[in-house]
Amino acid sequence: MSGIKKRNTSVKPEQTIVIVESPAKCKKIEEYLGENFKCIASCGHFRDIKSLEDIDIENDYTIKYTKSINKTKRDAMQVMLVLARKVGNSNVVIATDDDREGEAIGWHICDFLGLDINTTRRIIFHEITRDAVKYAITHPTILNINLIQAQKCRQVIDMIVGFRVSPLLWKRFTHGKNNKKTGALSAGRCQIPCLRLVYDNDLIVQQHLNGDMAGSSVYTVYGRFTSKLIKFEMQHKFQSQREAMDFIENTNTQICAMPHTFTRDEPYETNISPPKPLSTSRLQQLCSNEQSLSPKDTMACAQKLYEHGLITYMRTDASHYSNNFLDTVKKHIKRRYNDDRYVSPTMFFLTVPPVCSSTDNKIIKKDDAEQHAHESIRPTNIQIENLNDDEYSSFSAREKRLYYIIWRTTMESCMSNAVYSKMKCYIHTPVNKELKYTHITSCPIFMGWQVVRNNIKSSNNSLQCSALENEGDEENISGPQDYTFLKILNQNSNITFSSIHAEEKVMKPPSHYTEAKLVQLLEGNGIGRPSTFSSLVDKIQERGYVTKMTVHGEVYLCSDIILTSDNVIREEEREVTVGGEKNKLVLQPIGKMVIEYLIKHFSELFDYEYTEKMENELEKVSSGSRQWTLPCDTIIKDIDKTITNMDSSDKEKFKVRLDNSRDIVMGRYGPVIKTTQDVSGKKVTTFESIENKTDDTRSPPKVEDSEWGENPPVVKKGKYGLYAEWNGKTIGLRGFGNRPPENISLEEIRGVLERERDGKGAGIIKQLNKDTSIRRSKTGSLYVYFKTSKMRKPEFLKMPKGLNEKNVDETENAEILNMLNM
Repeated sequence: MSGIKKRNTSVKPEQTIVIVESPAKCKKIEEYLGENFKCIASCGHFRDIKSLEDIDIENDYTIKYTKSINKTKRDAMQVMLVLARKVGNSNVVIATDDDREGEAIGWHICDFLGLDINTTRRIIFHEITRDAVKYAITHPTILNINLIQAQKCRQVIDMIVGFRVSPLLWKRFTHGKNNKKTGALSAGRCQIPCLRLVYDNDLIVQQHLNGDMAGSSVYTVYGRFTSKLIKFEMQHKFQSQREAMDFIENTNTQICAMPHTFTRDEPYETNISPPKPLSTSRLQQLCSNEQSLSPKDTMACAQKLYEHGLITYMRTDASHYSNNFLDTVKKHIKRRYNDDRYVSPTMFFLTVPPVCSSTDNKIIKKDDAEQHAHESIRPTNIQIENLNDDEYSSFSAREKRLYYIIWRTTMESCMSNAVYSKMKCYIHTPVNKELKYTHITSCPIFMGWQVVRNNIKSSNNSLQCSALENEGDEENISGPQDYTFLKILNQNSNITFSSIHAEEKVMKPPSHYTEAKLVQLLEGNGIGRPSTFSSLVDKIQERGYVTKMTVHGEVYLCSDIILTSDNVIREEEREVTVGGEKNKLVLQPIGKMVIEYLIKHFSELFDYEYTEKMENELEKVSSGSRQWTLPCDTIIKDIDKTITNMDSSDKEKFKVRLDNSRDIVMGRYGPVIKTTQDVSGKKVTTFESIENKTDDTRSPPKVEDSEWGENPPVVKKGKYGLYAEWNGKTIGLRGFGNRPPENISLEEIRGVLERERDGKGAGIIKQLNKDTSIRRSKTGSLYVYFKTSKMRKPEFLKMPKGLNEKNVDETENAEILNMLNM
C-alpha cells in the first residue's frame, strides 16, 4: 500500500470524514475540527471524459467517465472508498471548493462512493481559519445540482468543440495531431477567442508598422526654468525640424527684448481613490505589473497561501468583504494610524451578506446569491502584515511578496481617499502668445490610503506626506517642494531659463499585450471564468500559438535642438530605440495560420459575443432557469452547419502573407516561410523553417560568378539594427527595416555594398542641388541634409516615404526634391 494509503486509512468508526480537494489543507482542517474528524483529499478531479465517444449525444448526453490513470489520484480514490465504508455514508462530509469545479468534484465523490447528493452534508468556507471551518461544519448545506449540471454542460460543450474542430486543424496544418513541429493543435471554445484577442492586437501593431505613421516624429519643446531648474513642457508639438528650429531661433532673437513670464492658476483640491478589492483577474494583473509574475505562477503562489490559512479563496470575481472582516479592519486601521479619518467613510459599500444566515445545525439549501457569496481575496488575519518571521520560513520570496501585495491592497481598499492640492503653472514665451509651457505641481493635504504604500504612520498632530504619484495621463507632476516654491512666486514675474530643448520624439507603435492585460480583456469580454483565466493564457503558449518574448525595437537617429542660457544654439544627434518591449505576448506564425483559418470557417463560433453568450447560457443553467442540455444542442447545431457549408476552397493550400515576397505555408512537417525572388531575371523560390530564429546570421546564397570573393557578405542583426559584415567592415542596412536577416538576399543589398566598396560609405551619397543632399549616418540610416548660405545651422529631414537604399540612385533628383516639397 502506498504512502498516502498508510497515512489515511486509519479511522475510528465514530469519526466523521471530511473530503477536500487538496491534501495540503488536511492537517490544518483536522487541527481546527478536533479528534472526531478526519480530513482526506480527492486530489482534484479523479475521473475524466476521454473522448467524444464517451458522451451519448442521442441519449441526453449521458456521460461515461473514466478513472484517472494518475497513481496519486487512484490512491486517493482508494482511500476515500475504504474510509467511507468504515464510517458509513452518514459520516462523510463534502468540503470541496466553492465554485462550479468544486461542486462537480463533490458530485463525483458522491457518485463514486454511492452517496445521496440530497442528504450528504456539504460544507463551505472561503478561508482556512478556525472560525470559518468550525462555522461551516455546524452549518452544512447540500450540493447544488444546478451548479453540477452547469459544470457538466461546460465539459460537454468544450469536448464537442474540441473534438469536432481540432481534427480539422490536424488535417489542415499537420500530418497527425501530434506533429513534432506544430505540436498538438487544438481549438478550445474559450482558447481560440483568447488567441483572437492576441491576433487582433497583432493586426493593430502591424498596421502601424506598415503604415504611413511608422517612424514619423514630432518635436516636443521643454525648458528648465527658475533657479530650481523646474521642467516646464509645451503642449504644442512641432511637426518638423524646420518648425522647431524657427521657434528656437525666434526665442533666442526676442528673449532680450521680451523675457519669459510666469503665471499660475489657483490651487484646487483633487481626490485619489484607493484601489479596489482584489478579484482573481486584478490580482493577476497587479502581480504581473509589479513582480512580472505570470498568471499561472501567481495562482500557484496564492494556492499555497490559501492552503496554509493565510488568505481567502483565490478564485473569485467578487469586489467586497464580509461584515465581520470590515469591522476587524476598521479597528485595525484606527489602531495603526491613531486617526479615524483614515477609515473609508464609504466602507459599507464593500459589504457582502454572509454565506449562511442560519443559527442552528439543520441542512440549508443554498440559493444562487449565496452560492456566489465569495469575498475578494484578502488576508485572513489583517494584523499579519508580512511573512518575514521565522515561522514563515518555508515560504518562498515570491510567495512572501505576493502575500504583502494582498495585505497592502486590502488595507488600502478599506481606507479613505488621498487628498492633494494641485496647481497648474505656466511660462509664457515671447515668440507667440498662443504658446506656453506648462508644469503641474501638487502637495498632499491628507495621505489617506497612500500612507500604507509609503509606510508612514501619521498622528493627529503631524500628517507626514510624500510626493504624489503620477495620475492619469498627466506627466511632469512635481511634489511639495516645487509646489511651495511656485506658489510664492510672483504672478507675471520675469523668468530666466537654463536651457530650452526641442526634442525629436518618434511615434511609438501600439504595444503587444502582457499576460496581465490579456487576463483583463478575457474578463471584460466574458471569456472564461476567474478559475480559467490563467490556464487559457498558458494554453495558447503551450500550443505554440503565442510566445512571451522580448520585442526588439527599431533604432532611429534623432536630432535635438538646444538653446542654452548664453544664447548658443546647438544640435545633438542621439539614437533612440522605439518599440522595444519585454515579456510581451507575440503571435507566432502557426498561431496566425490557425486563427485566420478558424475565423474564415468558424467566425461566429469563436466570436467574442458568441463566447460571452454561451457563458451567459451557462449562468442560466447555474441558476436553474435553463435545462443543461440546451446549450449542448445549440453548439452541435452551429458546428454541424458550419462544417456542412465548408466548400471546396477549404481544400486549397492555406497560406498567410508576410510581405510582397514571403508567405507562411504548410510544409510536410509544419509551417515554413516561402520566399519568391527575382534572381538574374528568373523567379527563384526557397523554403525556410520558421524555427530557431534566434540565430541572427545567415549563410550567404551561392553566387555563380563568385563576384564577392572567398568571403561573401553576411547579414546580421545587432543592437542598432541590421548590418552586413564584409571584408572586415561593418555596413549599416537601416533601409531594410526590421526584417529577419535570413530573408535578405545579397541581390537586395548589392547597391549598399558596392557604394561601400567604392568609398561611398558614411557621408554624402547623392547631391540633389547646392543646398540639399542625401547622406548616410554612421549607423547606416539615410537622411536629407539641407542648409542654405544664410542658415547658421543645417536641417536634418527624414527620407521621403518609399525612398530607400534600393532605389535612391535610380530616382531622379527633381523627383526627390518634389517629394520633399522643395
